[in-house]
Amino acid sequence: HSKHVIMLWQESSQGVIQVAEQFNYAVDFHVVIDSLTRYQKYTKWPEKYLAAYDPRSPTIFCASGMEQRRIKLGFAGTLINRPERIFYCANLWLNGLPLAKFAGQGELLVPLTSYVNFLRTSQIQINFSDSGPNERHYKGRVAEITLCGALLLELENAETASIFEP
Repeated sequence: HSKHVIMLWQESSQGVIQVAEQFNYAVDFHVVIDSLTRYQKYTKWPEKYLAAYDPRSPTIFCASGMEQRRIKLGFAGTLINRPERIFYCANLWLNGLPLAKFAGQGELLVPLTSYVNFLRTSQIQINFSDSGPNERHYKGRVAEITLCGALLLELENAETASIFEP
């Protein structure tokens, strides 16, 4: 009875949020790595949720300054079960924009060094942060893209805006 129960959540899909809600009676607080606003939107106990965006190691992700930025425009994320992302990418390709696509979680298991190299050699990286109708959330690649020195381009996102100063 004197111990605290803390849950750590790395995903903000509706199914995962529902599981978190089922355990709320027994949990002291939840640490959310992906999207605090989505959890708070769908819970009866928003005060139990704390944002702790996952840290990224500067020793791994920071660009050296020596990289050639040969990729004009890139997207490092999955298209599996993401029709909105497919739509966005297809529009860019159909309009002749040179979008380079790299595997995301759930597509291919790729070495971290390959993923980091893709970001470090990109000029611009797009982040699709849609998580539902009129909902956007923080993605870990936001930190990864900016640490690698690429320009982050995404739709207006209150969660991303809360992390960076203009």
